[in-house]
Amino acid sequence: MKKYLLSGLLTVILLMIFSQRVHAGKCDCMKTYNIYYCDEESLDPNDFKSRGFDFYGSYTDEQVITVLYTNLLDTKAFPEGTKLLGISISDGMLEADFSGNLLCFGGAENERAVVGALAKTATEIERIRYITIKIEGIIMPLPEGLEINKSDLGEILDDKSGRTQFR
Repeated sequence: MKKYLLSGLLTVILLMIFSQRVHAGKCDCMKTYNIYYCDEESLDPNDFKSRGFDFYGSYTDEQVITVLYTNLLDTKAFPEGTKLLGISISDGMLEADFSGNLLCFGGAENERAVVGALAKTATEIERIRYITIKIEGIIMPLPEGLEINKSDLGEILDDKSGRTQFR
C-alpha cells in the first residue's frame, strides 16, 4: 500500500513540475529574470545584489515585471507594507503604481536605493526604456524630491547623486 501511495505521490509531483514547463500545449524554454536590490549591508545603488526567478512557458512582459516587482518589495530598501497596485507597459514606457507606503522611507540613500532597484529591475524587460512611478495612481515626488515621470532608465542608473530631477 505504501509503495502505491509513494508511487502516486511521485507521479503527482512530476506532473506538477512538468505542467509548470508546459504552457498552451507547448513546451517553452526557461528564462531567468533578475531583481536587483540593495542588501542589509549597503543601500548604495551602485552595489546591487541580484536574485533570479525562473519562468517556464509564455508570459507577458506585464506578468513578468509584476512578479519581479512583487518580490522586490520584500527587500530591505522598501518600506514594510508597500504594495504593487498596478503595472502597464506601452511604447517602451513602464508605469508602476504603488501604495502610499512607498513614501514611508527616510533619507536620500533609501530613495536612491528604491529608485535604482526599480529602474535596474525594469531593464530585465528589453522593451522597457522609460519608467513612471505613481503613488496611489498619482505621479508625485518621492520624499527626497525625485519625481520619476517618463524617466529614461539609463539616466536613472547613470546618476550618482540621486538628486537629479528626471524628466
